[in-house]
Amino acid sequence: MCTGCSVNLFQLFEIVSDEKKVRDYLFDHHLLTKTVNCTSCGSVIELNSKYQFRCNKVVRLKHGKAYRKRVCKFRVTGLKDTFFERSKISLKDILYLMYLFIDNRTTIKTASFETKLSPATIIDWYSFMRDIIINYCETKSSKLGGPGTVVEVDEAEFGQRKCDKAEVRGNWVLGGIERGGKKIFLVTVGDRSEETLIEVIKDWILEGTTIVSDRQSSFRNISLEGYFHQTGDNPQNSKDSESSTNTNNIKRLWRDVRNEIPKFGVREEHFESYLAKVFFRKIFPDQGERFHHFMLATAALYPPYK
Repeated sequence: MCTGCSVNLFQLFEIVSDEKKVRDYLFDHHLLTKTVNCTSCGSVIELNSKYQFRCNKVVRLKHGKAYRKRVCKFRVTGLKDTFFERSKISLKDILYLMYLFIDNRTTIKTASFETKLSPATIIDWYSFMRDIIINYCETKSSKLGGPGTVVEVDEAEFGQRKCDKAEVRGNWVLGGIERGGKKIFLVTVGDRSEETLIEVIKDWILEGTTIVSDRQSSFRNISLEGYFHQTGDNPQNSKDSESSTNTNNIKRLWRDVRNEIPKFGVREEHFESYLAKVFFRKIFPDQGERFHHFMLATAALYPPYK
């Protein structure tokens, strides 16, 4: 199993240009398995060039006092249970799409031009990939902070205006970012009451943490819950991102979230996945390293047939 690699786009081109390299890369990241045990005769079968497991072992079966020979006809696709099962496009195209998906600079239009796949096909595959990101966030997330640690928290609304109406209907998100580290949390909240926001903070931030927030009444009693609370200055008044009272880091996090979320045509059911993608990029800021961990996350959600 690959314990760490960093692949750039040029190196990915080299991989997808050779079918053996594609297979080896998928083997190394446990997206495919090399061998399975035949459920009929127990033989170990290797994956063939057509991505199939086919057992042709000749077995002897007792028939009365005599023995008869029979060829085992166990068959199963090598893509069974994997992310690629029932795919109508090639593995190399899917690998390329996965790389473009985690590269925030690539639009659907650009991905369609590069892969010659229709925008509808790409949107469908990106939807499957969002499930991988969400699963990773749900299984790998951990609490932020602790004694001696500073976490900036803030809330923001994400949505779009309808025609000329002043009202913006969207999703309110409470976010936090740990200074000096990669840990963040982004949680949608149904309301902005003090009770709701404090419960989210208790779910995501360890006691003893110093919490820095804007001067909002919703956080005024947070010190009663085992935290140290400081109110932040306007980020324009402080250029020092590590000063004790500014909220520059969380403001930058909101900018990243807004850059991730499309301005138009956002489906409500996809909103959480956009937050999860920001979460994933913050943990793995390097594109090549991020691709490696995305491969492992895919294998964790879609383990191959054994």
